[in-house]
Amino acid sequence: MGRPPDTTRLASLRSARDLIDRDFATAVDVTALAAQAGYSRYHFIRAFRAAYGAAGGHPASDSTWARARGWALALSLVFLAHSADNPLLAGVGRRTIDAVLA
Repeated sequence: MGRPPDTTRLASLRSARDLIDRDFATAVDVTALAAQAGYSRYHFIRAFRAAYGAAGGHPASDSTWARARGWALALSLVFLAHSADNPLLAGVGRRTIDAVLA
């Protein structure tokens, strides 16, 4: 049986993840995140990956992809709403919705 998670470490990693999500529009400095969490840069990356399955500060984080999917769905709905005279536009909207929701 594995060791129970260290809640203090998880809390510091969670604060770093919250900062990544809160400041999603700015570039993430992994060294600054590590310092805030009380880790060295490389220890932070290993610990963050172990806790969340992704490297902290990676540009393709889950929240980034969630925002991208939301944007694609919104644009697809606009395409569908304004495609009465353009079947190509309607097709793009339908295919995008199908791909995002698949």
